[in-house]
Amino acid sequence: MFSTKRLEALAAAVAALAWITLLVKGGRKLFKGDGNDFTILFHAAERLVAGQPIYDGYYMYPPFFAYLLSPLVVFPVYAAGLIWLFLKIPIFHASVRVFLGAAGVPRSWRFAVEALAPVAAYRMLDSDCATGNVNVYLLGAVALAVYLIRTRPKIAGAVLGATAAVKLAPAYVLVALAAAGRWRTALTGIVTLAVLLVIPCLGVQEGVRGSFDRFLGTSQNVFDPQDIGEQGGSGYVPGQSLRAIAHRLLRPIDATAHDKGQHIAINLWDTDAATSETVYRVIAALLAIVGLWFARRRDPAWVVAWAFVIMLLISPYSRKAHFILLVPAFCFVLGSFSTRALGGVSWLTIHLTTRGVLGKQLSALATAYCPFAFASVCLLPAMLRWTNPLDQPGNADSVATSAVDGGSS
Repeated sequence: MFSTKRLEALAAAVAALAWITLLVKGGRKLFKGDGNDFTILFHAAERLVAGQPIYDGYYMYPPFFAYLLSPLVVFPVYAAGLIWLFLKIPIFHASVRVFLGAAGVPRSWRFAVEALAPVAAYRMLDSDCATGNVNVYLLGAVALAVYLIRTRPKIAGAVLGATAAVKLAPAYVLVALAAAGRWRTALTGIVTLAVLLVIPCLGVQEGVRGSFDRFLGTSQNVFDPQDIGEQGGSGYVPGQSLRAIAHRLLRPIDATAHDKGQHIAINLWDTDAATSETVYRVIAALLAIVGLWFARRRDPAWVVAWAFVIMLLISPYSRKAHFILLVPAFCFVLGSFSTRALGGVSWLTIHLTTRGVLGKQLSALATAYCPFAFASVCLLPAMLRWTNPLDQPGNADSVATSAVDGGSS
């Protein structure tokens, strides 16, 4: 029999191996310049510091994000990229620790779960590290907000507002907190978001109106799939959200991104792009409303995790790397057998798309059916079964016992 210490050491060794592979793959992408978003972000910050226009046709975020990245321009781009990559390790593990505490996961599990978290989230981390994206940092900001949300609700709201000022989609979380009756958090976040969207625009050459036109206009481009005006056009609609699956199932369009010129369709019906878009928007609106309904009078940390699942489903541009924001929800479904079963189905669905399991062609075909959206849907009923450990008297593992576990009442 293995002792607890030996099992924990084994879990840590497996996690270290996972991170080594992630860092190697992310570093190779960085130095090859092959689809690495960090270089785009870095050069935008360089242009900001040099007093040049920051929008070059590739950078698509608000100016606030370029300001956040500007300290990195003192380094060469590849050195800054490695810093960006390596800092994801402590931020990810600290985030998982906060979410496990907020969800009331038993203490005896926490080290093993935290150690094995990069293995459990490998599919999303792989995409995030390889593309040099910002999603692990957003996860860290969300964890900070969850850590503060019970004891410092206004500061937590400011953190969430700043997060939404980097990527606009998390603003839905603030709306969900308002629906839950957490008005101080929500209003502080909304005010912070408004300030950080406007004030940084004053310091860039494009100005306020020009900046808004750029980052809102660029964001809206994802609503216009290629061949939008053609019946059954061949354009590929990117992403893993409900929008992508609606277009792929309702139109005979190319459903895979990397099939080397082959046209692979998975459609069940033959409609036009406008009809498919309408179906998606109606479903997304209904899901957003239902999400707010279930957020009422819920624990604020739960609401944040719940809202991110809804946000990933309804966002028009949710890609594989973005689903690292499902980690809080996974932590909330570790409490009982039934919720762990649904969480397991969700996890397995995501990882069945890895090339090492299915091979490149089958993996691409599986991804065409948007398994990340399916995994998110599985998490929703599991999360609804979560009960706040604070409501259970005598629970020694309650989140209230330690601020390190994510805050106290």
